[in-house]
Amino acid sequence: MGQLHYLPDKTLPGNPTGDELNYIGEIETQLEVIGSPSDPAKKALRYESVAPSGSTSGHSSWLGFRAKSTDFANPVTFIWTARKNFNPGGPDLYIDCSDGSGIVAARIKILNNGDVILVDNIATDLGTNLGTLPNNQQHTFMVTVELPNEVYNISVLRSSGGSLVNNDHALLTGNVASYHNPARPSVSLKYETFSASQQYIIEEVFINRKN
Repeated sequence: MGQLHYLPDKTLPGNPTGDELNYIGEIETQLEVIGSPSDPAKKALRYESVAPSGSTSGHSSWLGFRAKSTDFANPVTFIWTARKNFNPGGPDLYIDCSDGSGIVAARIKILNNGDVILVDNIATDLGTNLGTLPNNQQHTFMVTVELPNEVYNISVLRSSGGSLVNNDHALLTGNVASYHNPARPSVSLKYETFSASQQYIIEEVFINRKN
């Protein structure tokens, strides 16, 4: 008998209801539910840069954590805890915080060497270097989007100590009128290519709106 391959539940059961995990069948090859490295009694999602099982378009190949409909005019905080195991010769990882309908507030790029880049220009793919995340070290991203102020604040807590912080960073999409409201705030991930194996193990994801 072959090894069982456990896929995540797209409905994200539990409170609050209405949250979803979005991915197409072709990228199931990249996903597996495993025991959490921090606590084997809990579950984590391993996201790996292996090739999809079929052809995908640029937008359809993203893995997305999508919150229920909410007021995006108030500050929204995206939080995820994870750890990486990257090969320096492998692809980079993109992480978008968006309104869930294609308008991106913050794009974060984790390079294959562990550097965290806040992408400031989609066309050039260039941005601000926030610092480095070592392999196999738990880290927690906290990204708070403040649409009225046209900025986001980001901090990355590292289990070994020390935080990567950047406050009042300009939104990637600066035209606030472009954002959908109500929105489905989302954290979405995608590898730049599907070459040498990279692993990003996601332990928790929270999307919270300030009242």
